[in-house]
Amino acid sequence: MVGLAVGAVASRFVPGHVPRLRAYSRVEAAIAVAGLFSPLALAGTERVMSSLLWPLFPHGGSEPAWFPVFVVVLLLPSALMGAALPLLAEGSEKRDGFAGLYGWNLLGAASGCAAAGLFLPVILGVFGATCLAVGLSLACAGLAHALSPSIQSLSPVSDALAGPLPPSRKFRVLLASMIAFAVGALGMAGQPLWLRSVQMLLGSATQTTALLLTAVLAGSALGGLLQGRLRSKYWEAGLAAFVVFTAAQVWLFEREFFWIAKGFFLSERPLWARESGQFAACLLVAAPPAAALTWAFTALREDFEDASVDGLLAADCAGGAIGAFTGAFLLLPMMGLRTGLVALAAAAVVLSMAAFVRSPRRLAFCALAAVGLWSARSAAAWDPAVLSSGPFLYAAQYAPAKNPREFKNAVDAAAVLYHADGLSATVTVRQNQAGQRSLQLNGKTDASTGSDSLSQSLMSWLPLALRPDAGRVAVVGLGSGMTAAAAGSSSRVESLDVIEIEPRVAEASRYFDRQTHDVLSDKRVNLVFTDARHFFATRPGAYDVVIGEPSNPWFSGSAGFYTRESLAAVRERLTRDGVFALWFHAYSMDPATFKMVMATFAGVFPRVMLMRGGVTADYVLIGTAGSWRTSEADWKALLAASPALKRELVRYGVDSFDALLGGAFVLDDAEFRSFSAGAPIHTENRPALEFAAQNALYRRDDLEIYKELETARKAQWPALLPLVVGRQAQSAREGRIGAAATTFKDNVRALGLLTAAEKGLPNDPRVATDLARLLLRGGLPDEAEKRLLRIAAAHPRYAPALFHLADYYAFIRGEEERALEWARRGVRADPGDPRGAISAATLLMRRSMNAEARRVLDDALRAGRADPETRTELTARLRLLR
Repeated sequence: MVGLAVGAVASRFVPGHVPRLRAYSRVEAAIAVAGLFSPLALAGTERVMSSLLWPLFPHGGSEPAWFPVFVVVLLLPSALMGAALPLLAEGSEKRDGFAGLYGWNLLGAASGCAAAGLFLPVILGVFGATCLAVGLSLACAGLAHALSPSIQSLSPVSDALAGPLPPSRKFRVLLASMIAFAVGALGMAGQPLWLRSVQMLLGSATQTTALLLTAVLAGSALGGLLQGRLRSKYWEAGLAAFVVFTAAQVWLFEREFFWIAKGFFLSERPLWARESGQFAACLLVAAPPAAALTWAFTALREDFEDASVDGLLAADCAGGAIGAFTGAFLLLPMMGLRTGLVALAAAAVVLSMAAFVRSPRRLAFCALAAVGLWSARSAAAWDPAVLSSGPFLYAAQYAPAKNPREFKNAVDAAAVLYHADGLSATVTVRQNQAGQRSLQLNGKTDASTGSDSLSQSLMSWLPLALRPDAGRVAVVGLGSGMTAAAAGSSSRVESLDVIEIEPRVAEASRYFDRQTHDVLSDKRVNLVFTDARHFFATRPGAYDVVIGEPSNPWFSGSAGFYTRESLAAVRERLTRDGVFALWFHAYSMDPATFKMVMATFAGVFPRVMLMRGGVTADYVLIGTAGSWRTSEADWKALLAASPALKRELVRYGVDSFDALLGGAFVLDDAEFRSFSAGAPIHTENRPALEFAAQNALYRRDDLEIYKELETARKAQWPALLPLVVGRQAQSAREGRIGAAATTFKDNVRALGLLTAAEKGLPNDPRVATDLARLLLRGGLPDEAEKRLLRIAAAHPRYAPALFHLADYYAFIRGEEERALEWARRGVRADPGDPRGAISAATLLMRRSMNAEARRVLDDALRAGRADPETRTELTARLRLLR
């Protein structure tokens, strides 16, 4: 915006004898040349400046320091673009029809934004799309040059060269420029607020951003074209309309969540239909206020005849630069979304008062603006539970709601503990009735104390098992802090850098301190607020382990971490045998894109493995540039020196070396490469992932991906596990890995391993119980009952079998008296078993034996063997009894 303002001013100094259309053609040709070289200059400057700035900003927050750098690098191309429109307006025959010309210019911008944001980078690549833009600029330059002999309109000598202005005219020009400046500031300050609004409604994908910007430009174009037709002088009418539209948004925003949730049948429709519906929502949010402001800006040219086009454009762009900074860095993070919108409306009301200078008869429009502001301020406060409901993703959960009130009741079932608008996302922490907490970014759950707990911890345990001596560790994505806490539970970790782009996430993570043991207070932890790609591309030093846990790749900006260039930057920051663990998912993903990510990863790291991520459709891609520097002895030594790590692993039953690596194992190096062979590579030039991930958001192909991975698997555990000798030792390993595979929700593989283990160890209570549990889950209760009764008879003190029998008789046979008998036997055998205590307490509560139920739950909590999810459930049940 600064460059555009400079260019608009510079256009006034083109010599008066030069035909404006010819000058425009030369400027357009220069834009084409700058378009080719500016990206290279920007990339080179970014790398150099990053190396200089990181010692000054070791914890992030260097964004303001980048502003002058970007101004210098982008000043020339943006100034050329700023000069183009005034020259074109002065060089056209209909010089007074600036509003219409401006509208057509914005309509072209909207078309370009839609093309660049929705499909051009995938079809042509970033470089190809740049070349297309350069070609279009050259074509415009050639056309203007060809037409210039026939259109010889010369602008009058510019005001800058014509001598001093009369005081009255000078005042009018100054007033018009000030109003144009303020209108530009309002428009650009509103864009971050409108963008966050649609991100909460439709998700944070790159396509959402593109659709919103297209809607803003389309609305602005409509305002310009309409003004070009009507030629109105009432610019304050545009400001009044802006206030009214903003007030309507404040009043209707909560209802829009219900409309999106109920109307998201579009998720089952073709992509074009879905994006059309999303574009309609963006138009509803942003087009009316954008159109109103463009009306106000273009009407200034009609009302202030002395003001030049270039002067108004320069003032508008300068205001836009200030407004963009104000909206993104002040209004949104400091005031919040709702207050920020009301503040913009108030500013528009104050600005409309300038109409009195022109004529007191314009009081009606100012009064209308004031009424709109009063309406916006009097609207009820927004419910954070509604704002964080994520209707674009969780619409099915709200299907029973028939009206906005029922929808609000449904989302209010979970209490909001924290809610704040940040620079890059709105962050929320919620707690459901079971006591489970979740952290949400723009309505999408990114971490929780529920089923995500194991997945978050496993992201650290797996690379630590492959590099037990890791001293320097980096974690990408703070989230709840559980992954960082799991890494920090190793006593050998000397430093732990956590890279997080959103400062509000750090505030929200404090609501998980109980689960993370206040990891951010650990002296080894260095929290850096910056982009992960930027961090690894510019910061010095090497890491033994890097853990990449960004948000889903359809979340704007996350997909860039999965490019070949970003992965190579991470590899450069690893020690010789350093390990990189990268999270990815199979849910809301198509097989071709899943293979593309794997192929890109395999192309960067010489040795790779694929592991399960703890829940059904989560996976972990693990790579090293050296060799797997691990052994069972090293792992045992680490556990002996790290009581916290051992305690957490015991809670999940994956404390042994082969259970952890074998239970999570999916594909070895050769299988990994064979499975992904032939898939395209994800690069910065062709960023296909962010588009493919958004397109696959409502697909259900995770089972298909799982089946393909099972077909590709040739071994049941990684080759780096030590050999075992003897049938019993082999069966014991199969039992341990099978039980761990059950924990990791890999039921098909677990069934095969446990069945094989039972043949070698027919009287082993753990193997038989784990197999019975799997059979119950798979719908074979009779087979499960036989095994459990046999184990209970042979091992009457083996509590897991007793508790499973209690669950079987309670929930499958409906024999509560018999179930309670088995549950009490289990409690007597092992009062510290957390899952067993929950089963027993549930049965006791059904029979109103609350005192006994409370004692059972208290004993289990005191034993301290519950994982975070189970501990939350134990605590929630105790609250019900007190």
